[in-house]
Amino acid sequence: MPGKPSWHSRSRVLSTSIANYLAVECKWSARDFDPAHLLTFGRTYPKFELVVVAGDAQPEFTRQYNGITVRFLNLAGLAAKFENQVAAAS
Repeated sequence: MPGKPSWHSRSRVLSTSIANYLAVECKWSARDFDPAHLLTFGRTYPKFELVVVAGDAQPEFTRQYNGITVRFLNLAGLAAKFENQVAAAS
């Protein structure tokens, strides 16, 4: 369908294969984040950690939307999160 990309084309679901699951949405700026779609996903899959990766999300912070926590971090923070989880699993 032409037009605006769907939520699925802009967001990704990742598994670190360490029993942690992430739903990741990428934004140029944390101010551009609209929580509607990610929160719908979070209500459907409550075991997933909801993450927004944005260039201006430094230092890392969290926000609550209708009782659901969303973590904001930059790309380096996301890479560090994966490295820490892999190190903890080994």
